[in-house]
Amino acid sequence: MALLIVRGELDNLNFYNISTGLKSLNPDSEYKIEELYEVVQDLLESGELDSLVLPTEIKLASLDNVEIEIDGEIIEERDFNLVNREFLELIDLSEDEEGDIYLFRHYKGEGEFSYEIDDDFDLKKISFDYIDCSLNFDQFDVLRESYLQTFCDSIIIDSLKYDGEELEFEDFIFEPQLVRDELYIVKEDKESGVKILEKLIFFKSKSSSIS
Repeated sequence: MALLIVRGELDNLNFYNISTGLKSLNPDSEYKIEELYEVVQDLLESGELDSLVLPTEIKLASLDNVEIEIDGEIIEERDFNLVNREFLELIDLSEDEEGDIYLFRHYKGEGEFSYEIDDDFDLKKISFDYIDCSLNFDQFDVLRESYLQTFCDSIIIDSLKYDGEELEFEDFIFEPQLVRDELYIVKEDKESGVKILEKLIFFKSKSSSIS
């Protein structure tokens, strides 16, 4: 078997519907946005948030910040296929209510992930799902928010397919060096009826290093 490795700067994104989580914790409580952020930070530090609500997790790698190799030989972006995905497909908001609050937790760091593929592989049969901002950002002006910049021109790490068949990680190593937290609110785009996430600006985003 041959080993395909992607190595470099990676992004691990977690989206929590904290409205759902806090309702299960205390259904009668209402929070101001400033208070909500502090409550969420306490739940994160205690580890309780993950037991209240399962996050949507998305692993990304910008092609500008990684190298892709097969058995030690570097391969270029033009050598394999990129299949465009809509970022609105990645975070399912269909069951959420307008006004629900999301926590966006972004881990950035160095890492690598690898897959085993057949020795007689054909590069043209290798594909990754890809977020092409030149296509996606033309849809809604309101989508020009900071979390979408992270998606921009990135491959989705766990989307590798060979000849149309999904492959599973052989190994995944990630060392987060920076974490950023932001809050977003579910809104419905008036023209399209599509639910989107809009950044809340009532507080400073928190960004910190991980030692």
